[in-house]
Amino acid sequence: MVHYWAEALSKRGHEVVVISETPEEPDLSVFQVIQIGNQTAINKEIYGGAPLSLGEGQGVRDYTTQRNIPFLKQVTLMRAADKIILFNISLKSLPAILLSSRPVFITHHTALWYDNGPRPLRQRIKQWVANNLAENNAACSHFIAALYKQCRIIHSPYRADIFVPGNEERIPGSILFAGRLVSDKGADLLLEACAILLKEGHDISLTIVGDGPERENLHALADDLGLLNITALAGDIAETTGEMSFAGEVDATDDVSPPSGGSQAERREGTKFGRGAGVIWTGALPQSALVRLMQTHQIMCVPSRMEPMGMVVAEGLACGCRMVVSNQGGMPEVGGPFCRYFESGNVDALAGAIRDQLTNPLPVSAVLLQKHLEKFTIEYSVGELEKWLT
Repeated sequence: MVHYWAEALSKRGHEVVVISETPEEPDLSVFQVIQIGNQTAINKEIYGGAPLSLGEGQGVRDYTTQRNIPFLKQVTLMRAADKIILFNISLKSLPAILLSSRPVFITHHTALWYDNGPRPLRQRIKQWVANNLAENNAACSHFIAALYKQCRIIHSPYRADIFVPGNEERIPGSILFAGRLVSDKGADLLLEACAILLKEGHDISLTIVGDGPERENLHALADDLGLLNITALAGDIAETTGEMSFAGEVDATDDVSPPSGGSQAERREGTKFGRGAGVIWTGALPQSALVRLMQTHQIMCVPSRMEPMGMVVAEGLACGCRMVVSNQGGMPEVGGPFCRYFESGNVDALAGAIRDQLTNPLPVSAVLLQKHLEKFTIEYSVGELEKWLT
């Protein structure tokens, strides 16, 4: 997300320097500091992806990135800046920031703790620093803003130029999950909910996009629930047809029947994403492939036990999916009245919400949805960012 802001600010005439402690890679989400000042280009980097469409600005200047630089050089760069934006609070960056004597603005995109969780000393120190040393704070959602004093809301942006509805008919009964395979994301809840719906006779299938430490456990759970596991070859996703190829053997045992008619072999050949394939595991996918799946799946589920914001909710809505979303964290703020919500962690409630979206989809006004999503676009977010800084 930081590179969205950095590029957009540079297009609006600001000179931006990003200081990062990560090695060179296209994932800029962990960048900690953006500086806005009178720096000249030192280490210009250009990353792939569709160009941003931000309209006319005051002039376009590429932002620069400084990685793993010595402490004194960090201080020098910060002193030359007009303002410092700290992307999520970092105690490690604090000494250089204090020595710079420049106004510090902190944006918060993660929760220091959740309501019923522990409150470690380190996290409480971060909260004190944000409330007492920062010029101002901004949070990605009202849920996160509640932890800080006088906190402005600047939502994390999504790519409105990329996440758009497709032109093809959606696959009936297809359900999509996209996220890291960790316990907080709730993929286990979704597998259990789909098993309930299949037992009820609903002709559904589930595509799971993502990877993570819970992958093997989730595969085992799907087997235990009697679901048909199929591994997709990510490289064989067809951008134009939505068709896919499958890798290796079906993970489930041979006596597990597919959710609807046809042999396993027949269902594995030229099958469209989601149609009668049980659970399709794609692993991590590039953004273009994920968008394609959002455009062809009927329902998208975000069963996270907790999310600071949940930008994937906006992305799914923008692509035209029927959304089923957990009611915790910042997700209801992103989804507004355009999603069916369920009690976080409640499998029966999740199954019920999916069932309702299958049989009685929530009506969504395209005009009202577009107006709702505007405040999550890069253009709106950067405009709020500029107001905040001034």
